Amino acid sequence: MLGADAATAEPLVEDPDRVAPATWDDGIELTLSQLVKDSETRASGRVQVMTIAHLRHQLGDDWTRYRDRVLLIAESTIGRMIGKGNTFIPQDEDSWLLLMPALSEADAARRADEIAALIGEKLVGERFSEAEPPLPQSAKIDLGGALNADGSLNREAMKAAVKRSRLLLAARDARRPVKLIGDAAPAAAKSPVSALDSVAASRSRFNELTLVYRPSWSADTESFDTFSLRAFDATGEAVFGPTDSQTAVNVATMVDIAKSAFADFTRLAASALRAKFVMPLPFALLHRKLGAAFLRAVSALPQKERLLHLRIEIVGLPADADVDALIAAREMFRGRVREVALLTDLAQPQRAAFLPDHILIGAEIPPGRFAAEAELKAALADFRRAAGTRRAYVMGLRSRSHAALAVEVGLDEVSGIGLADDHRHLPERVIVLPREKLTAP
Repeated sequence: MLGADAATAEPLVEDPDRVAPATWDDGIELTLSQLVKDSETRASGRVQVMTIAHLRHQLGDDWTRYRDRVLLIAESTIGRMIGKGNTFIPQDEDSWLLLMPALSEADAARRADEIAALIGEKLVGERFSEAEPPLPQSAKIDLGGALNADGSLNREAMKAAVKRSRLLLAARDARRPVKLIGDAAPAAAKSPVSALDSVAASRSRFNELTLVYRPSWSADTESFDTFSLRAFDATGEAVFGPTDSQTAVNVATMVDIAKSAFADFTRLAASALRAKFVMPLPFALLHRKLGAAFLRAVSALPQKERLLHLRIEIVGLPADADVDALIAAREMFRGRVREVALLTDLAQPQRAAFLPDHILIGAEIPPGRFAAEAELKAALADFRRAAGTRRAYVMGLRSRSHAALAVEVGLDEVSGIGLADDHRHLPERVIVLPREKLTAP
């Protein structure tokens, strides 16, 4: 219960010049208090902080010039997308507290990411500065100490939690490329090709390879709308795999693969194909000069299109992958592309791959493993549980019945020769396959 003076207490809205959102009502503090009470971990994903503090910092003295326009874009987008039964509270001039009691923690985190992505997409056309503006970010906040002994909301603790999360997000964004590539602000490239041409290359095996696009069925669209680039040598062996021992591609070859892939992506962007384009990038090469060049190449792609269509899939993870290095790899591309994914081995998954948030996680089925359906289902279910709230996908399914098992355990995307053939070129349209047909015996 709220205290008797709740109606006259200082509002959580900290900027007196801003109008509270249309979704504001007298029960907002009660809603927030209840969400804190409901959180066993004191870090409920249903309470998220959304911030553009890093954009505000980058604008510096120009913030006052663009402030009203940015806030209008941000708050109108949040209001339209947050959904019935949910609400938000402005915090400072650059942050919002999103309250989503009508959603599960996983759906709330996903909704916050979707809102952040759409706000960023709307800001793409606004040239605030010479540098590409950083996108909004969202994260759940630590709710420890947010309630008083009587169950009422501790406003100061709540404000401190929001401020702490906002500053951490802004600082993390500022550090984004440094850890892996040693270049906090890669020079802009005129085109993806020119960026990659700057990399000193050894002998390329590109002419010995066959490139294909492997379609994946997506549970949310019930269609084959995700296309993953894969490459095979003359013997039919894949050159990209979930572990470093299964990924055999040098810098020169990767440069040529990327040039070809980005040409295909440019054609996809110019078409009406509503699909996701998955570009694999070996983890080991991120530590070399290719990492900086690849980042410049990605940044040279049309921003709106890469935010809508491009997924960077980090492959070839070491067995003892370091979680901090994986997070740094994610931060290298997060905000520049639609999503970042880590690919692991379903038979021997790298444990560190399940630790970073704000990432997709994929599993590839090794050839010759999990022939028995019961064994495969158990492995897929373990993988789905380990992935937690992250979107998860599986590759290498060998039959329609195996795909049905993957869908049954809750995986978001499934692919393999048992579902659809590889494409030598991106198709002109996506194929719709209703869930009941995919899972029918």
